[in-house]
Amino acid sequence: MIADNMYPSRARQLDRLIAKGIPLRQHSGGFPRWVSETAIRAASIGGYVARERKARVFRSAARVLNIMPPAEISGVNARPLETAGCGAAVITEFRPAVPELSAIGKEVSAVHDFDDLLEQAAKLPSERGLTARLSATAARRAHRDHTYDLRVTTIQAKLS
Repeated sequence: MIADNMYPSRARQLDRLIAKGIPLRQHSGGFPRWVSETAIRAASIGGYVARERKARVFRSAARVLNIMPPAEISGVNARPLETAGCGAAVITEFRPAVPELSAIGKEVSAVHDFDDLLEQAAKLPSERGLTARLSATAARRAHRDHTYDLRVTTIQAKLS
């Protein structure tokens, strides 16, 4: 499952996953005109999701995929923390900041390349109990260490 805006590198990755047989459900507020009749457009099942509906959608997925924007070079976007807070399992692209926020393999699946992504995307729904273990461990950590109040305090401390 993916709920995000679309840009060229993300669209390409998603189309490649679908071509390899990984089932995806994509939620988005719409597609830019440059996204032609591709596999990811066909996988779109609905519009933009937010708040409680987004949490339900995340929890219902075997995995939530986080393909970061190309400009996200060393940091992490909000998706891994947001997903964990909702009680869902996430596969995210590895960035140097990921291990600072989540225990790789225990709270989040972090991938380095397309082959790694393909392996993790197939593994999560097929390995019995793995999604539930990742989700539960990540949710506990998110609710303990990654609330907005705590994250803002951490960010302010780093900026001072």
